[in-house]
Amino acid sequence: MAIKAMIARECVHFSLTSDIWSSRTSEAYILLIIHYLTDNFDMKAMTLRCAPFSNVRHTGIEIANIIRNFLEDANLCLSGIVVYVTDNASNATKSAIFEDSSRFPNTIELAE
Repeated sequence: MAIKAMIARECVHFSLTSDIWSSRTSEAYILLIIHYLTDNFDMKAMTLRCAPFSNVRHTGIEIANIIRNFLEDANLCLSGIVVYVTDNASNATKSAIFEDSSRFPNTIELAE
């Protein structure tokens, strides 16, 4: 609860990083990290949510729905997203269909 209050007090515009991975026992997880600057230009980054991602198809639409739910739980608006960072998996890039995918036009190629 203290984190939600801090975010509500300090954060208007933010960046998100998300990732999906599987454990050694093949259990899938999804992670969402928020990054923002306070009014004093202090950099903040924290995990909004790390949750099991099982029993759901790993489509871009499902990923976007889960991220929307995570943001709603934290009382954050989609309009506050400035940058959305994820890997180049096709389902991850399709998850950037929040309201207007043209808001996230850039791709950074990751080294393998």
